[in-house]
Amino acid sequence: MSARQGAAINTNDMKRVENDNQSRIIRRIRSSCAVTAAAVLTALGLLAGCAQTAPPAAPGSEEQAAEAGAVQAAEETAPEGTEAAAPSEEAATEAADAAEASSEAAQEAPEIDEQALSAELTIRVGMLKNPGAFGLVAVMDAQEIEGEAKTPDAQEIEGEAGTEETQDGPDQPEAGREETETSREGPEAGQEEPETSEEEPETVASSNFILYDSMQELADQFRQEELDAAILPANIAAVLYQQTEGGVLAADLCTLNSLTCLTGSEDIHSVKDFAGRTVVMTGQGTAAEYSLKYLLKLCGIEDCTILFASDGLEIAGLLRADPAGTIALLPEPFATVTVIGNDAVKPVFALTEEWEALAGGRMPGNVLAVRKSYAEENAEELAKLLSAHEAGTFAAQADPEATAQRIARYGMIDKATVAREALPQCRLVCASGEEMKNVLSGYLEALYSVNESSVGGELPGDDFYFAQ
Repeated sequence: MSARQGAAINTNDMKRVENDNQSRIIRRIRSSCAVTAAAVLTALGLLAGCAQTAPPAAPGSEEQAAEAGAVQAAEETAPEGTEAAAPSEEAATEAADAAEASSEAAQEAPEIDEQALSAELTIRVGMLKNPGAFGLVAVMDAQEIEGEAKTPDAQEIEGEAGTEETQDGPDQPEAGREETETSREGPEAGQEEPETSEEEPETVASSNFILYDSMQELADQFRQEELDAAILPANIAAVLYQQTEGGVLAADLCTLNSLTCLTGSEDIHSVKDFAGRTVVMTGQGTAAEYSLKYLLKLCGIEDCTILFASDGLEIAGLLRADPAGTIALLPEPFATVTVIGNDAVKPVFALTEEWEALAGGRMPGNVLAVRKSYAEENAEELAKLLSAHEAGTFAAQADPEATAQRIARYGMIDKATVAREALPQCRLVCASGEEMKNVLSGYLEALYSVNESSVGGELPGDDFYFAQ
């Protein structure tokens, strides 16, 4: 064999090796893209509430399942007649890390106490139709239903969100009634006690869970001992503590604040960007206003103008008319409904995230308040409710589809699909004891520094925080 022939063979070999290398690289890229695409599609399916629940994997099989999925994706995208390449080391590592994180999350997820969830309760609990009640819908389902519910069955969303159909129905939460605040007629420290409404609450979910449309009515019923417990905005529980001379206790924390900044502007990323701008919101004279003013104070901002709308519908109209020029703060589920109905706006940040960054603590929304006399005379019954609430909160987070259906069934949100979209932003929690006290006390002190009447004229004492 001549030297020229040998050189030609070597050249051909080198080209073949180079082509093989290029083919492997291409297949690996396709494999990685396929895995990424599959992950994105799955995530989108979950956000839309359309993903099917897979059976639980056997212990220790997460990494194997991830690797098998990557291989299958590579095989499906490989050119016909070629052998599918194994996933790249980088893709395999990412899949393994994701599987490990999923496994850790599964191990950390608390086990739902079914016995506590279905325990027979006699305590009478009042609540508004807002996220504060979402942690109890599974508990409500487990109680004996007396008579027919006065709310329609869950419906699929129809028409464009933000229209009369999705916001004006009798079962839709009234715009502007937020879980972190009361209506403008809500109880204030030193205010003369209004007459109790003789109207029945709109929905009796069961013999011991009553849903109200009016904060005033709920507060009156609770203050006049027609209810044993009530889910209330944290500051309103403090106001009632003062008005009843220590007769109301905070038993546990139900939600964090759900106020969300919505805008079509590309210049807004945090509260610090509110300097020199106008922000529109509902809830004048409530915790929502004082919370924002406290954060503006921490940022040293004095030139932010706050405009108050009559309700969420008015804010939705402003965002539709001028999305880039309007900056709004809306609570759930109104923030989700507004975003669904307006592609030109997006959620920029949650106010609770800004609170953590600027104030250094969590920003509470609703608490489960209980009458002190009831707590002293019915310790076991209250303990059962707290255990049921904890189990119900875990159940709501573990099965958002069922939770959304329950929320719609009880008329808290009239569309199950909207409830499913809003649920992650409702920030359900369940904290009691010292953990609850640490969160609430810091928050109430902040509100007090802005407006003393927002918490009843003075800060509640240590006896406000219930300890089992």
